[in-house]
This record gives sequence, structure tokens and C-alpha cells, in this order.
Amino acid sequence: MATNNKEPTTSLVGLSNQKQFNEKFNEFKKNWTEKAKRISEMETPKSVIKKRPDGFDYVEEGLMRDILDREYPGWSWLEGKVQFLGNFWIVVTGTLRIVDENLAMLHINPPYREFHGVGSARIQYKSKVRENGVEIAGEIGNPFHIIDIDKNVKSANANAFKYAVNRLTRICDDVYGKQSELGITIKQSEKLSEIIEKYSEFPEVKKMIEDNYDKINNKNFNGFMKKLQFEIGKLKMEKKEKEQ
Repeated sequence: MATNNKEPTTSLVGLSNQKQFNEKFNEFKKNWTEKAKRISEMETPKSVIKKRPDGFDYVEEGLMRDILDREYPGWSWLEGKVQFLGNFWIVVTGTLRIVDENLAMLHINPPYREFHGVGSARIQYKSKVRENGVEIAGEIGNPFHIIDIDKNVKSANANAFKYAVNRLTRICDDVYGKQSELGITIKQSEKLSEIIEKYSEFPEVKKMIEDNYDKINNKNFNGFMKKLQFEIGKLKMEKKEKEQ
């Protein structure tokens, strides 16, 4: 596969002054952060999450390709290296290249982002083989007893690809345990806004949320919601008592 080794360049054409550049750069940061957060917070359907023999979760390569096609059309998986570690492991490397519209906004040409992925797979051997018409136990490490070496290479390549996809784009962060605990998710923020609107008659609710907003994160959000609901319950009781 042909690769473009040209170093990215920047141009300030259309950004005639510092103020205009600052506005563009602030817009770039906002768009970059919002997209990264949105993708990271996407919930992977439970039905497509699988379990490895060692207990870790994973998803099939096809799912990540589908999301890449939607979020970063024009991506490429660039050729890397295939290495055999004795007769037991295969290691594959490759580079994921995506076209990022946010880089184009700053006139970075070409608007590429890349990540070098590495993956491995254990070479699989037949449990039984036939030699001279006799069935015998397969021998681990015997190259003549390997099961479809191409499938082992493909498996290592898929692992390298999925690693690069997650690290570069944050796709399937929930599966690979990479979601940040800093701050709250978009859905959680919308939930708090709904509560403020719903209980607008109680200014104490809005104040409690605003006073604690910078301290709330994914880890303590449910605990904060319990405290908030308790305070709302007290306010409703006090209102009812006054009306009697």
C-alpha cells in the first residue's frame, strides 16, 4: 500500500491576524474536545461485547470499522511488520491514519492523525495429526502441526488494529476501560439541567448543583444524585408544611 510520507504543513491563509487565529483555535479546541467526549461516552451494545479466556472484554474488529467509517471516513490501515517469536507467538504492527476535519480547520495539510498499533496472537497447533496413516497427538512448536498460519497473522493484525483505533479515536472506551473519571458525561450534564428546570421553584436546587458542579465526576455522580434527591425531598416537605 502506498503511503504519504510528506510532513504536515500549516498555513495561515485566511487567518490574517492574531485575533482571527485565536478564534479559530478556540473553535478547534471546542470541536476536538466535544467530539472526543461524545465518542468516548458512546455505549457499546452489551450484545456485541465478548469475553476473552482471561476475563477481559473485547469487541469484534467489524464493529470498530463501522464506527470509523461513520466518524472518520477516509481512514487507512497502513502496512507494518509481521514478526514470529519462535514457534509460539506472532506480533504484527501497523499504523492507523485518519482524516481529521478539525486539523483542516487550522489549515494543517494533510489533515492526518496517526497511531502506531501493535498486537500479538499465539500460534495455534493441531491437537491431533495423521502421520503415515496413524493418528497421533499434535506437537506444540512443530511447524508441520500449525493450524492455518494466515489466520494467526490475521488475529494479531486485528488486535493491533483495534488497539490503534481505541487509542487514536476513543472508540469503545467503555469496553477497554479508558473512559475518564474527570468531569461528568454529556448525559449526566443533561440530567442535571433537567432537574434544575423541573424544580425551578426551589433556587436551592440550582445552587447545590452549581456549587458542586466542578467536584462531580463519573465516580461520585450517583452519590451526588442521592444527596440531591434527599434535599429535594426536604424542600418539598417544607413547602407542603407551609401550605397547610
